[in-house]
Amino acid sequence: MIPGCISNYVLVDSQIEEAIHVSAPLTTQVFYDVIRIKQGVPLFLEQHANRFFRSFVLAGFPYVIPKNKLRSALMLFLKHEKLHEGNVRIVYYHDATPSFCIYQIAHSYPTADMYKNGVAADFFHAQRKDPNIKQELHIRTLANQEIIRKAVFDVVYVDENQMVREGSRTNVFFVHKTSLVTASSESVLCGIARENTIQIAHEMGIDVQQRNIALSEIAQFDAAFFTGTSPKILPIAVLGNYTFAPQNMLVQQCIDAYNQKLENYIQTYI
Repeated sequence: MIPGCISNYVLVDSQIEEAIHVSAPLTTQVFYDVIRIKQGVPLFLEQHANRFFRSFVLAGFPYVIPKNKLRSALMLFLKHEKLHEGNVRIVYYHDATPSFCIYQIAHSYPTADMYKNGVAADFFHAQRKDPNIKQELHIRTLANQEIIRKAVFDVVYVDENQMVREGSRTNVFFVHKTSLVTASSESVLCGIARENTIQIAHEMGIDVQQRNIALSEIAQFDAAFFTGTSPKILPIAVLGNYTFAPQNMLVQQCIDAYNQKLENYIQTYI
């Protein structure tokens, strides 16, 4: 069985198979994406698909399946699995058999208390080699160990130049007065929630600065939050030795607007 798979079935190269009969192939290059399912709808599927295929292009590999078949493959899996709520993983194993799989993975969504009072996080001195390519890397294993050791929601990467980049499984935004500040798109894995947050901010007339963020700047920010597939927009209460205001008005406005965008997507999809 594929490690991390919790579903009864796995879509393997466009065919449905029982999960107990499917094993992950041995390969050093694994590209993937995670899509949240809500009310049976794969949220922001088009954006996830574009990022999934963009990883192939950046790595110099051809598409594993035509773009227009990814949606039908995913819907076939959801139908057999009878999955209405949860997270699914789409995976491409380069130069291996099987090469393409879809299966359900465990998820952990923030509680109401976390959205209200924020979460704790810490810094982690590391950086992705190719941040725009979503692939399995040893750095994520090290980050997970640090998350467990420090009992935090996530760790935020700080590079060798002392620049704050992204969370190990999230993107991070800071609030400075009436502006949002986040690392430049060239230096991070641009998450779908990050893209939608920036779009929402622009629609609301909120200034968004995408730039290098020095670790020495963190003390000047009023608030901070994570964005991601599972957490959506999640306030940060503590980051390292710095504390922030989880109920900052700008953060709450972004949360409300993001949730509305999500609901609108579901209604349009249905």
